Amino acid sequence: MIKLKTLLEAKYLGFGNQGRRPISEEEKGLLNPSAIINVTVEDIHPEQHPEYEDAYISYAEDDNGDALNDDILDKLNYDDEYSDWKYQQVMDYIDMHRGQDLR
Repeated sequence: MIKLKTLLEAKYLGFGNQGRRPISEEEKGLLNPSAIINVTVEDIHPEQHPEYEDAYISYAEDDNGDALNDDILDKLNYDDEYSDWKYQQVMDYIDMHRGQDLR
C-alpha cells in the first residue's frame, strides 16, 4: 500500500471525525470503486515515479454519470482504505494519456 498523504494532512482535511460532516449512507454507496467511472487525475509528475505522491483525483462520476462531490473525492484521495485503488487509477490515467503532458 502506498501512503499518498500523511496522517496529519488527513486530519487537517477532516478525516478522523474532525471538521467535516460524516458521509451519508447514500454517499457511502458511491464509494464502491467498481462503480466509479470517468476518473480524472491531476498533478502527475514524472520525477515522482513510481509513487506519484502529488497526484490526486480531481473528478470522477458514479456509474449513473453523476459527478462525485468533493467530500467523496476527498475520501477517495486521502483515506488509506482507497490508496491502492487510487494508485491504480493514477497508473491507468497515465497509460491512457501516454505522450501527453499530465502536470
